[in-house]
Amino acid sequence: MQDNIQSGGTRPAEQIKLGIGCVYFYDDQSGWILDLQLEYLARTLQGYDYTIYAAANRLAADLRRKLESAPRVRIVPLPHFEGPGSAEHAFYLDRLLWAAAEEGCTHVAAFDCDSFPIAPGWPHILLDRMGPNIRLAAVLRSENLDSHLPHPCGYFMRSSFLRDRRPKLFPGKKELAGAPFKSFLRE
Repeated sequence: MQDNIQSGGTRPAEQIKLGIGCVYFYDDQSGWILDLQLEYLARTLQGYDYTIYAAANRLAADLRRKLESAPRVRIVPLPHFEGPGSAEHAFYLDRLLWAAAEEGCTHVAAFDCDSFPIAPGWPHILLDRMGPNIRLAAVLRSENLDSHLPHPCGYFMRSSFLRDRRPKLFPGKKELAGAPFKSFLRE
């Protein structure tokens, strides 16, 4: 089925086995967002080989059951995390992306639990824009003053980038205090 997907550009369509990481933090009234996200992922990834790697440690029981029964979703058992919300989100998301890469996904993507793509065939659209030498595409949320770093509400990368560069979504205290990160912020 993957061979039928065309890249839309002049390059041949790149074969993709996609792992999508998502940390689900919904309350009981937010199940409609889960339905919407799953619907749009299915709609925009028709013909793709993909799995959603889900963190559901703090998901309400009824929403967890819904997620467990959804096609193409695998809830990944993750350890409990103590810390602020952004660090918790990054802790889980890093592990989800590694789980996908370790299971043979050629590409990994991440979305916030309330974000989703709207363009059919978006992985190949991104690959066409990235070209052969770029291995990461990400959202930059400048309205949140995130002027330097990609935001986990939406990014996509070749698994080779994850293995080679080992990026972290939330650097530890040692990395934040280190000279390379401080130099990066100054630049």
